[in-house]
Amino acid sequence: MNPVFYILMRNDVASLTVGRQMAQASHAASAIASRMERLGRQIPENRNIGVNRTIAYECWLDWERSTKQGFGTTIVLSVSEKEMRDTITVALMARSQEKSFTAGIITDPTYAVKDGDITHIVSLDTCGYILGDRDSEALKLLTQDFKLAGEDTPPWREV
Repeated sequence: MNPVFYILMRNDVASLTVGRQMAQASHAASAIASRMERLGRQIPENRNIGVNRTIAYECWLDWERSTKQGFGTTIVLSVSEKEMRDTITVALMARSQEKSFTAGIITDPTYAVKDGDITHIVSLDTCGYILGDRDSEALKLLTQDFKLAGEDTPPWREV
């Protein structure tokens, strides 16, 4: 297995600056780690036949063991809200068939938006994530058309 962690960072939110994108990417990494830790506790062990684990969890373990520091290849892609939602929806549907990856959307419940002198605290879906086998045809199809974050010009920045 060739595990990869894709973060689908929204490019259509003007207040989502580079620093905030890094924070949201950190939230995505924490969310998947927490999710996989819970999944790992739910998977039974049978000492006679080894460990029975889901393919997605095995992918997580391979990703985590890729380095001594506990992380593997992470790629941040630039997407619109619609692209993020569509991609995660398809990933979740494909997961039920392929079972080799997991996906989700990160919602920041306390995202601050400044409007003049007033700061509003809103709940905002900032990014999505997919953890899977980089060699999976389904995962390639899901991610192949997106640019790396930082290599494109977000629509609201175009002159």
